[in-house]
Amino acid sequence: MKREHWSTACLVATLVVSLVSCREEPLPVPPQVAGETDLDEVRAAVLLRLHAEAVRIAPSVKVMCVAVEQGEASARLLTRLSGRGLTLRKPSCCAVRGRRIVDPFSGADAVTVGVSRVTLVAPGEALAEGGYELGPLDGRGTAYRLEFRWGRWEIVEERETWVS
Repeated sequence: MKREHWSTACLVATLVVSLVSCREEPLPVPPQVAGETDLDEVRAAVLLRLHAEAVRIAPSVKVMCVAVEQGEASARLLTRLSGRGLTLRKPSCCAVRGRRIVDPFSGADAVTVGVSRVTLVAPGEALAEGGYELGPLDGRGTAYRLEFRWGRWEIVEERETWVS
């Protein structure tokens, strides 16, 4: 096995093992891994938009519980989401308290953001669905169309799909 493939495999295995149980420490943000799919860049664009919408409604949110369709967030996705003054957690490590979602370790307000059904429909064009929840009856879902422009994925169209 080539060295770069071995190190990527170790990084992914370490990340998977570290995400198995909830801990007081936030999710580790590994170094950027080269060669992973562009779909993580699409996921990151959607998750960051959803987080921004949630913070506009609830400015006290400091924790982002990240859900993706294939289970755990990849190393590349966590790296893309890091450095924004947020604590990243997996959704099972966030708790519902009353009418809001919180980080059970710090008590800080949290938002669960998720992205699913990411599909490349043409070169430079993708579709995705995502949503956020601030509490049991406080959330929103949106369908997105993204285009790859100027070296990054940008949301060019969105349509609300559900509200609670």
